[in-house]
Amino acid sequence: MSEQGFYTDAHLFVSAIRVFEHQQSKPPSIDDVGRMLSFTPEQSSYICRKLKELDVIAVVDSAFGNKLFIRNHLKIEEIPQGETESRIEAELKKFQLSKKEISLT
Repeated sequence: MSEQGFYTDAHLFVSAIRVFEHQQSKPPSIDDVGRMLSFTPEQSSYICRKLKELDVIAVVDSAFGNKLFIRNHLKIEEIPQGETESRIEAELKKFQLSKKEISLT
């Protein structure tokens, strides 16, 4: 999650879905949105899962992968702004840093 918090990331994620649909004339996958926003696969999956739980987006799984659709973008406004980072996210960041250090050696 970015330093601005989940609220901002949610807006970015939904906006990226819209931009991708506009540019490519097809719905994006989680990976497409992640690449567009320079998010790690873990970040993209986390944000996608949370937005699906909040009924902001729908994820359709098919034989050709997953596709994202916007259901109700107004529900993003129900997310508290400036939401602090959860413990899981902090642990995930520590794990990613240690993984980078191992790969550099």
